[in-house]
Amino acid sequence: MPEVIECVANFSEGRDANTIAALQAAIHSVDSAHLLDTHVDVDHNRCVLTFIAPPSVIKEAAFRAIAIACERIDMRQHHGVHPRIGAADVIPFVPLTPEQMPICVATAHELAERVGNELSIPVYCYGEAAFRSERRRLERIRRGQYEALRESIASDLTRAPDFGPAILGPAGASAIGARGPLIAFNVYMASTDISIARSIASQIRESSGGLQQVKALGLLVGGRAQISMNLTDYRQTSLTTVIVAIEREAARANMTIDHSELIGLLPRAALLDDARRTWHLPQLDDRHILEERVEAIMGNRDGFLERLAAPTVSPAGVSAAAQTGALAAALLQKLAVGTARLRRYAERKEEMQKLAVAARALQSQFTALVESDACIVRAFHQAQKSDQDWQTEALAMTDSPLRCAELAGEALVLARRAAERGNTNARVDSVIAGELALAVSRSAAHATRANLPLLTDTTSRAEIQTKLETHEAHAGKEYAALSVLLDN
Repeated sequence: MPEVIECVANFSEGRDANTIAALQAAIHSVDSAHLLDTHVDVDHNRCVLTFIAPPSVIKEAAFRAIAIACERIDMRQHHGVHPRIGAADVIPFVPLTPEQMPICVATAHELAERVGNELSIPVYCYGEAAFRSERRRLERIRRGQYEALRESIASDLTRAPDFGPAILGPAGASAIGARGPLIAFNVYMASTDISIARSIASQIRESSGGLQQVKALGLLVGGRAQISMNLTDYRQTSLTTVIVAIEREAARANMTIDHSELIGLLPRAALLDDARRTWHLPQLDDRHILEERVEAIMGNRDGFLERLAAPTVSPAGVSAAAQTGALAAALLQKLAVGTARLRRYAERKEEMQKLAVAARALQSQFTALVESDACIVRAFHQAQKSDQDWQTEALAMTDSPLRCAELAGEALVLARRAAERGNTNARVDSVIAGELALAVSRSAAHATRANLPLLTDTTSRAEIQTKLETHEAHAGKEYAALSVLLDN
């Protein structure tokens, strides 16, 4: 495994698709940072972005995302059922191997100091990175949430931040720390009675004398009673143990579980450990997992094709188009870098280097769009199922493919420049990149038009239609210019 660590960043935004996309793009903008998962919850009004990177890089990706959150999220207007103290609410670094914990602690301290100094955000270090023993537990830092902290931060010395000013502004505060892998897990009851969820949460959480290493709250989410949990050490209390305990307590109230959900990712070891106990298979390990053996032979894949083929609402067509756009941009970067390294194109070295940088930035934007569109599609379907007005989500459903089309237009410009100035022996790469970009442009345009009827606001529809027509004219012009180059 490469020397990377994990960050599971929690932001106080689960309703504005554009802000979520901006947070994703901030992470994608850093080379060697890889966004693994985005989980969004409207009722919690929260999104969780899981990403990995080398320690030297991951704090830069986290900082850029925190800066976006502090710029776009106003805690004075924020409402959700999940406890929170700030826009960039919780930023934990997680080791992928036990010996990485000191690295995670150092990374947390460095990021906390930078956020406090450069963004003027109060920062509390927690978990393994805590400077004070009472701040090891996150819930103690979040006591009273943003509203209580705003009133006490300047006057109560026990609430003075570790870094940054003792003043709480619109972006609130951040808890930055280091911890071991935990499992964030929610169970929805077949009931709207929040008192049942609160009662069960009280019975199972460690602080009330329940299960070890289990934190639990009873909330009302999506019209159902929800038990929101963190399993801070799955080796002490497994998912199966938690479910059995909840089923037992629910039965006493003549209630049943409706469904459950996983927030973010969980370690494979947690599943294997659970299976060993439940199935009485003490020798079970990776050698018995089919996919592990196949990937060991065939090489690892990012799983996008499997997710796309799955019978779920997302990722869908626009994500597929964006993934194709990322391929086109990567191919153009390859061509530009290769040209810059050739002596016979020495006078074009700087030009090609700039083209490579532009192609890399375009690739990052396409990659961010892959996940942000999946997020937008999920939010739209969730909004349609509820009683809320879903026009905000409908607007995002048209903005997203339009953005994909516009990025494809930029890719066509780069393809034309690569064909004009790049290595003539590799011109076929610019041809392929241009054809891919044209396909993305046309596909995204179709998706935009298909989603336009979702908008009830005729002014918005007309504005998007005009933008789309402008893009199509631009894309057609660029592709025609590229075609002329290829014919000569």
